[in-house]
This record gives sequence, structure tokens and C-alpha cells, in this order.
Amino acid sequence: MKPASEFQAPASIPGPDKPWFRWYAAWVGAMRLRTLPLALSGVGMGNLLALQSGSFDRITAILALSTAAFLQILSNLANDLGDSEHGADGIHRTGPKRAVSGGAISAVDMRFAVRLLMIISVAAGMSLLYNAQAVVGMGVWIMLAAGLLATWAAIRYTMGKNPYGYAGWGDGAVWLFFGPVAVLGTSYLHCGLLEIRWILPAVGMGCLSTAVLNLNNLRDREGDARVGKRTQVVRMGHAGGLLYHSVLLLVGVGSLWGYSFISAETTLFLAWLLPGTLLMASLPLLYRLPNPVAFDPWLGRTALLTFSFVVLFMLWHWVH
Repeated sequence: MKPASEFQAPASIPGPDKPWFRWYAAWVGAMRLRTLPLALSGVGMGNLLALQSGSFDRITAILALSTAAFLQILSNLANDLGDSEHGADGIHRTGPKRAVSGGAISAVDMRFAVRLLMIISVAAGMSLLYNAQAVVGMGVWIMLAAGLLATWAAIRYTMGKNPYGYAGWGDGAVWLFFGPVAVLGTSYLHCGLLEIRWILPAVGMGCLSTAVLNLNNLRDREGDARVGKRTQVVRMGHAGGLLYHSVLLLVGVGSLWGYSFISAETTLFLAWLLPGTLLMASLPLLYRLPNPVAFDPWLGRTALLTFSFVVLFMLWHWVH
């Protein structure tokens, strides 16, 4: 019978004790890939609205989703670096450990990664606009301005002097770029026009995305207040933040349900009934959570339920 040592895994098998594996894990963690479904929700909704209208371009859809993904990763890396520089990721942090403040990635390397992702994001956005130029005509300049503003917003949320996230403008930026810009901008690149009723899903996706940020801020309220990060929750207090969250969910879900009514699509309303009901049902549970850390699981749940509106819209389109 072979000794136990002969049954041990060979040293060449990757594991958490390997330096390259720790390096890889640190960067994957800093990118926070679990946030991508939420980042792709608004763009996905815009793609589906274009598909519903009969003016859909596959290349535009792929480039729009890619640009949104790169911008989200850029924002996550910049946020990691910015919060570390401003002290928001100190020993009192209630959320997951960050890469720079935890020492897994140096500030120099993270700053290089932010610049690299900025270049990649701009390149993806320019490719998107080039592909859609024939459809939108001179409107491409408006979309260029929106894209550059989105890139600036992704970086300046927590980075640099006087980041707008520390002044309490993060909610507005998330609502704007994850809602109207993502939904209406994407559909416009497909069609070269906008329908008034599309404002409802744009508002809905913006509110639900902001609700995810609000949960993050509810979790981090005490730590943010300690370092001078004046989020809306810090300004309103815990009770005010919960009431604000309720409004975001009510307006967000109501807007999506309203779109199905205006479009006379009863089946779409029924498809959206489950995620909307689950989000509404989460409100009394959130009011009873015992401590800030308890809000963390609801971040992923709310993001996935938001993404499910897009998935169910896609399934509804296929069956019709």
C-alpha cells in the first residue's frame, strides 16, 4: 500500500498558495465581476427595446454590452483606489475587503490598471459609435459627449480631489448612466430615434440600479460618515435611507409595470410580476435587518432581480 504522501497533489497543480494565483485572485476580486449583471441591465434593456421596434443591429448590441462591461470594471478599479486614498476602506469598513487598502495590489499598479481600462473603454465606445454612425448621423456627437461623460463619471466617483461620490452625487450619476443613458442611448444607436414610452423602462432601470447603490451606502453608512463621504444615506440617516430605498423600488418596479400596460402587453406584465413582487416583498425584511452587515446579501439579490427584468423581457420577445 502506498504511503499517504504519495497521494498528495503534485506541486504543479494550481492552488491558493501559489503567488500567481494570489495575484490573479486579487485582480479578479478588484474587478468585482459580480457587478456586471447590473451594469449590463440598462444596455440590455435598450437592446431589447430596439429588437422590439424592429431596428436591431447585432454588432451594435455586442459593442454596447462590451463598452458597458469595460466601464463598470473601470469604475470598480477606480473606486477601489479612490476609497483607499480617501480612507473609506480603513479598518472600520463593514463591506468586503478591498485590494489596495488590503495590500493585495499596490496603488501604483491599480493606477496603471485604471488608465489601461480607460483606454480600452474609450476604444470600445468609439468602435460602437463608428458602427452606429450611419444610423444616428449627427447624433453621434451627442452620444460621443455622453460616452466621454460616462468615462469621466466612472473614474471620478471616488478618485481625485473632491470626488462627486463623496459629495452625495453618486445616486444621481448611477440613475442617469444606468437608466436613461444606458437604455435610451443604446436603443437610439440601433434605431436613430426614440419612443416616448421608452422613458418608463429607462426610469425603472435607473431607479433599481440606484437602489443597489443605496443598499451599499446603507451598509457603509457609519464608515462613510467617519471619513466625510456624504452619501444620501449619510445625509438622511438610516431611517431616511430605508424610506428612500422604498421609493426607489416603488418607482422602479412601477415604471416597468407601467411600460407593459402602455404597450398593452399583458404577458410582459405577468413576466415582470415575479421579480417586481419579490423586490416589493423585500422592503419589510430590510426594515428589520439587525445591523449594517446584514444589508450585504441584498446587494446581489436586488442586482439579480433587476437583471431578471431584462432576461424575462428577452424570453417574452422570443415567444412572441
